[in-house]
Amino acid sequence: MKKKLALGIGLAGAGLLALSLTVFGMGAAATLNPAAPDSPSERAAETVVVPAEALPAPAGTPATSVTSEAGAIEAADNADPMASEAFKAMTPDEQANGREWVETQTITAACMTDKGYAYTFEPFWERDSAVLPVMWEDTLPASERAAARLALDGDTGGGADYHWDDAGCWGYAVHVMGNDNNH
Repeated sequence: MKKKLALGIGLAGAGLLALSLTVFGMGAAATLNPAAPDSPSERAAETVVVPAEALPAPAGTPATSVTSEAGAIEAADNADPMASEAFKAMTPDEQANGREWVETQTITAACMTDKGYAYTFEPFWERDSAVLPVMWEDTLPASERAAARLALDGDTGGGADYHWDDAGCWGYAVHVMGNDNNH
């Protein structure tokens, strides 16, 4: 599962779609936007900014990033993603999965903020399927990509070797939501 996430973010959401079908039953896209990317990126959809103080912080010593702002996740001026027409058009089961996906992304964003990265996401139901999402690692300087990837995905193994506490912020969020094998 981790390899699909690590290899597939951005290619039309292919990796996350596979992961999300396994974990949540829906596709997803997420980005990590530092304060000063190497080059400007164009985004097809609005990024939802999430208040970090709304969720518990994971244990551990936060890492810092030279170009990322730990306080970049702030109260949003953006509309509630679950108030959109696209969300309202979903079935009740799809809406439940969407709410769970947003909560998991929110936990991930708070954890990444604690580690010094400005992780943002856009709801999969708001994305234009004809436009590829920006790959979050492309927004970082090359010197920061490995550390950011480690903060997000950790360095755990797969299958029986998987341990949520070694799986970075994503593993932490999945565990907190009760979607790993430890619940």
